[in-house]
Amino acid sequence: MKNSPTQEEALLIQEIKNTLADFIGEDEHEIFYDLIQTYQNDACKLVNSLREAIAQGDAKGLRRATHSLKSSSGNLGAHKLAQQAGELEKRAKANDFNNITLTQFEIEYNFVCRTLKHFS
Repeated sequence: MKNSPTQEEALLIQEIKNTLADFIGEDEHEIFYDLIQTYQNDACKLVNSLREAIAQGDAKGLRRATHSLKSSSGNLGAHKLAQQAGELEKRAKANDFNNITLTQFEIEYNFVCRTLKHFS
């Protein structure tokens, strides 16, 4: 049995529904769930690439991962995560690895992942 979403999760759920409905229409529920599944799979890979790029000081890899994550998160409706990925992308473009912490990014990423479980 699934837990009911928190108020924050409910807001993100609604934002995701609105964003995807704008892209594909409200009656395309099967495509809707396919897009969420694809996002989850891709985001996991991108976040792993992002972590690895930071560990290796790889600005190009970080730029590529954050740009893709920023775009896909924004297209999904996870705008706060997209914004945080965009901030990391700016740092990668500037080759600025000084004091990069992923604490807030990880919190938001985990929040999005938890919220997406309400769609299954």
